[in-house]
Amino acid sequence: MDLSGYRFKSELFKRQLAEEVSRAVARAHAEAVLLVLRARNVPVDDITRAAVLACADHTVLTEWLKRAAVVSRSVEVIVQSRAVAR
Repeated sequence: MDLSGYRFKSELFKRQLAEEVSRAVARAHAEAVLLVLRARNVPVDDITRAAVLACADHTVLTEWLKRAAVVSRSVEVIVQSRAVAR
């Protein structure tokens, strides 16, 4: 059965699907942050790893990804962004 052209009508389903996609994109961004740090041979402590993986804010994760490209210690990724947010 081909459902490729089917349009879901349930608002609840559409909202749940959008939330699921958003979580998946956030997880991919978080993994990208960790990947950049790993590729640069920057050790990642457990606290930083947990904070990155727990974040669901796309704007914050984008900022962290930029920082991951230039920091010398992984904790600087999340600490600097907290200082900027204040």
